[in-house]
Amino acid sequence: MLNCACVAPDSMLCGSIHLLGFAYLRKLFLLSVLAVGVCSGTSSAATNDVATTLAGLQEKLAQNPDENVFIRLAELKEGALPAGPLLARYLDCTNWNTRVFAARALGYVGYTNAGSQLAGLLQNEEDWRLVIVAVESLGRLRDQTAVANLSAVAQTHWFSPVRDAATNALAAIEGLATYAPSGGNNWPWFGFDGWAAYQYCNSHAEPVFDVDLGDRGGVLEFGRLFGANRLWNGRLRYTIDVRAVRNIPIKGTGSFHCEEYSTTQRVIPDVALRVADGYIVGRDLGEFGGELAFRDRHGTAFILLGENTAGIFRLGDAIVSVTGLGHMLTNKGVLYRVVRLTDGWHALAWRVLPGAPRCSSLLADGNLFVSCVGGSIVVSPSGQMHMASRAERIAGSQAYDRAGVLGSIAMLGGFAMVFCIGALLFLPYFRAMPYRFVMACTSFLPVVVFFAEIWVNLVRFGRGVFLITLLASLLIGLLVAWRSIATLVQNTPVSRPRKTAFVVTGWCLVAATLWAMTSTWMVGVVLGVS
Repeated sequence: MLNCACVAPDSMLCGSIHLLGFAYLRKLFLLSVLAVGVCSGTSSAATNDVATTLAGLQEKLAQNPDENVFIRLAELKEGALPAGPLLARYLDCTNWNTRVFAARALGYVGYTNAGSQLAGLLQNEEDWRLVIVAVESLGRLRDQTAVANLSAVAQTHWFSPVRDAATNALAAIEGLATYAPSGGNNWPWFGFDGWAAYQYCNSHAEPVFDVDLGDRGGVLEFGRLFGANRLWNGRLRYTIDVRAVRNIPIKGTGSFHCEEYSTTQRVIPDVALRVADGYIVGRDLGEFGGELAFRDRHGTAFILLGENTAGIFRLGDAIVSVTGLGHMLTNKGVLYRVVRLTDGWHALAWRVLPGAPRCSSLLADGNLFVSCVGGSIVVSPSGQMHMASRAERIAGSQAYDRAGVLGSIAMLGGFAMVFCIGALLFLPYFRAMPYRFVMACTSFLPVVVFFAEIWVNLVRFGRGVFLITLLASLLIGLLVAWRSIATLVQNTPVSRPRKTAFVVTGWCLVAATLWAMTSTWMVGVVLGVS
């Protein structure tokens, strides 16, 4: 027998409401638990991702890290704090670029235990980049113990951007200034490859006189490139290995695939300095590269450094090479000391320049002047650096520009004389001169030879074509001039003053033709076709 319980209608309504309320509260509770779980899971996942990333970066940091490892650690900021001890180890690294990356990353990750090491870097005289990043990191760490050292840098450092950075770091320590919380657009300049130099150019421009120092025009550059000094260096040709890429067509597809190959090339150094057992030589091809090398007496070259070399000087008892490159976003310059060790010649980094070198020369007092993108500096034999005064900038540029002027005169003077004499022969005064029209036409032979030389160099047709053209043109020009003068002297019915003027003009044309042909041959030496 089934027993049924009777429930009043009011009691049923109350029970229903109670059950509905409980179900609603239960749903809210489950949703809240789910939400908390999702948030906790996301946070946990993010934490795990940071931990995983940090572990991977620490593993790379313990081996042989590249610049991206330091940038990634800096991006993690305080999350990369456990990597601080490893980062601090690289402050004593022999690789100067690695030191700069490590010193800057320490400020971003907030590793305060490195404060004393960073403060010790403020006395570094070799690399201003290391000083400026150490200054910034001390400011980010708000290291009160470094105030005295930062004050000294702010007052005495030779480079203005470093002094400004020290002043800003002092303000940050006192709570009067702050640093950007993230790298932002500064990450590409993390290693300070020219960043401070560009800032210097924008905010501390040199006088108008010096803005174009070392870049006075194509004529002077042409003179330096093809002048007598470059011809003299032609005897120091050496062979280098060149790696290049060529396109190989794929049959039936109309497309290509790239193939890398090695070849050798005979080159002429831009700069050279004689040493006891040979020459220290160097080239600067701009964005296409360059090198610093030792060439022995037998003509064998040993590459010391794969950097664009703009100058080689004896600075005191040392040999110093001026290297660097300024192209697009690259702006770097370094002075290297070239020393002979037991196993041969080596190039050792000595001083970092404000930027890419534009021109360099020795001053009368024995110091080295270097005009850079970022400021003109003077370096003493002991390595002390200071910004060049106006008088030093003028004196430093004179020797450099003199080479360009003399080279331009040597290269273009013969062509100018040939053209002027050729035009002179068309004047009515020279109408009675024998063969004057033929002589005027032969004055264009050096130009023909010059373009033949360029063509031979472009198509790599061979030196024989150029040499035959050079000799034939020279013989034709001299033969015509000699015949004209001989005829003139013998039986030309003109007055004696006019006959003297004709003879002088003819011999001047001979001299100008020889001069222009010699200049053309000098260009051929540089291009490697003569």
